[in-house]
Amino acid sequence: MDETQVVDAWKKVVDVQQHFNDIQMRIRTVAVTVMTAIVGGSGYAANAKWEIGLPSFSFSASILILLAGIVAMAAFWYMDRWYHIFLRASVTHGMKIEKMHAVDMEEIGLATAITEASHNTQLVIGKTSVDRLNAFYVGLVSAHIVLILMFLMMKKPA
Repeated sequence: MDETQVVDAWKKVVDVQQHFNDIQMRIRTVAVTVMTAIVGGSGYAANAKWEIGLPSFSFSASILILLAGIVAMAAFWYMDRWYHIFLRASVTHGMKIEKMHAVDMEEIGLATAITEASHNTQLVIGKTSVDRLNAFYVGLVSAHIVLILMFLMMKKPA
C-alpha cells in the first residue's frame, strides 16, 4: 500500500470517527431537550395539582412524569453507549493505522493524540470516555430521582 492509499484510508477512518461522535452528540442533545420537557411537564403537573389517588395514598402526577423521564434517559443512555462502541472501534482502527505507519508518516496520529489527551483527567470526571459517558447519564437520572424525592416529601398520606 503506497503512502497516498494509507492517508486516504486513515482519512476515511477519521471521517467515520467524526460520524459516530456526531451521532452521540445529537443523542445527548435530544436527551437534554427531553429531560427539559419532562422536568417542565412535571412542574406544570405540580402547579396544576394533578394527583394520582390510591386507596391509602395520593401523590403528584409529576412523579409518574419523572419516572417516564428516567425510562427515556435509560433509552438514550443505551443508544449512546451502543454508538460509543462503534466510535471506540473506529478509534482503535485509526490507532492501528497510525502505529503501522508512525515511522514513515508522523503527521497521521490524530486518534492516538486524542486518546492520550482524553486520559488526562485533571479537569474531567472519570478516567475513560465510558466513565464520562456514564457520568453524564447518571447526572441526568439523578436529577429525576432528586425531583421525585422532593415530590414525595411534599405529599402526606390521604
